[in-house]
Amino acid sequence: MTSDQLKQACKIYVINRQQDTERRERVTSELRSLGLDCEIVRAIDGYAIDAHKAPEYDAKKRLRYFGRHMTEGEIGCLMSHRKVYKTMLDQSVSHALVLEDDVHFESDLPQTLEQLINNADNWDIVRFINKLKVLKSWHTTFDRLENKYALELLQAAPGAAYAYMINEKAAKRILDVTQTNWLQIDVTHSRYWKTGLKTLCLIPAPVTHDYEIQSTIGEKRFDKNLQITGIAKLTHMLHRFWFKVSSSFLKRAHYIFQKSTYRYKPSQK
Repeated sequence: MTSDQLKQACKIYVINRQQDTERRERVTSELRSLGLDCEIVRAIDGYAIDAHKAPEYDAKKRLRYFGRHMTEGEIGCLMSHRKVYKTMLDQSVSHALVLEDDVHFESDLPQTLEQLINNADNWDIVRFINKLKVLKSWHTTFDRLENKYALELLQAAPGAAYAYMINEKAAKRILDVTQTNWLQIDVTHSRYWKTGLKTLCLIPAPVTHDYEIQSTIGEKRFDKNLQITGIAKLTHMLHRFWFKVSSSFLKRAHYIFQKSTYRYKPSQK
């Protein structure tokens, strides 16, 4: 596959706030050095809007199950990824690499993208994960690419949405399930049993998150204090218990089902 063919087969979108010029220039420069182009999708800054009244956000359900709101940054992040999916559908893009702007790339990213495109019948979403600890729980290796990366089916549900590949079908599906949402976008990606999408993880990955760069989501997301009192607090405890138990069961059941029924087609060389 030539460089031009790869650009046609896999569109690259980078989510970036308009004011974050330095981040935008750095990530586009790194991609250009690898012979890759990208389209900048202007991020929605949750702190610049009345995020908790956004039509995409289900505040009541969030408080019921978590006892606290998603932060403005998390809602903005959710809306920004939804914006990418809408752009994909508007442009009739069949496959895309979605990136946040706080990442770095390995030199073999173009070759890895080509191999994933050649495997495109086998996945709807490929999440780029560099947390090797997820392999300590149940996992199944479906394929090893020609470089050091492996396509894994995970029982675990790791966070992070800084880099992933997604096809047109999955973009439409995630848009559907997040019309009114109460979960962060990476959590939605992890709920495979809910989306019904063929979701694999690439471990390790040719895109790494730079933890030295301050997150635009903000630090409020680490505040676990409840924002409810009285009867709402009591019912929250019951809903939260059910959420954890049901998610744990469905996660394991889905993994076992997928492992036994998934029909992985050999790579097209």
